Amino acid sequence: MGLSGVESFSAATSIFLGIESSLAISKYLNKMTRSELMTLITSMMATVASTVMAIYVTALKDVFPQIAGHLISASLISIPSAILISKLSIPETITKKRESINIFIEESSLNN
Repeated sequence: MGLSGVESFSAATSIFLGIESSLAISKYLNKMTRSELMTLITSMMATVASTVMAIYVTALKDVFPQIAGHLISASLISIPSAILISKLSIPETITKKRESINIFIEESSLNN
């Protein structure tokens, strides 16, 4: 699908954070395209925030004992469909050159 790193990270964080996941990528917001912003907003709105999830679990644990697992599963399952809908709504038309970041771990730090 050609997702950028920021889109992927925001979708992954929105599984547990919901709409608050935009705080994790706030320094990249001014560099995002319309399509990336649509993906960000759609994935945030498609999931359940952790605060709301805690309220649901507390209120419904006596009626539905496995509610936490079901809410986490629902948030996890909704991300691919949210990305699909956002990319169909506003497709990416701008090709941006992404900087690749290579992370090297020194061998001495692995042995300690």
